[in-house]
Amino acid sequence: MEAEFIKSFKHVTLFDMLVLKTIAEQGGIARNADLAGALGVDHTAIIAAIRKLSMHGLVEVMPRRGYRITPKGEAFLREVAERL
Repeated sequence: MEAEFIKSFKHVTLFDMLVLKTIAEQGGIARNADLAGALGVDHTAIIAAIRKLSMHGLVEVMPRRGYRITPKGEAFLREVAERL
């Protein structure tokens, strides 16, 4: 069952995972500028990753407040970490 959970996110890239992990490390909520600064990339890359993570239900977009990792996103991070 866990393998199926991971497989359902086959289009999530390593960069997307780094964005998700960075949000989790910043207390579960982060703004675009925080993520761009922490990862050393431009805002466009962050927006593309957030769009994909949001589409999969791993991140919630909070207008004018930033992005929040969802319980599904936390479970996904834990599952991937266990497999590494």
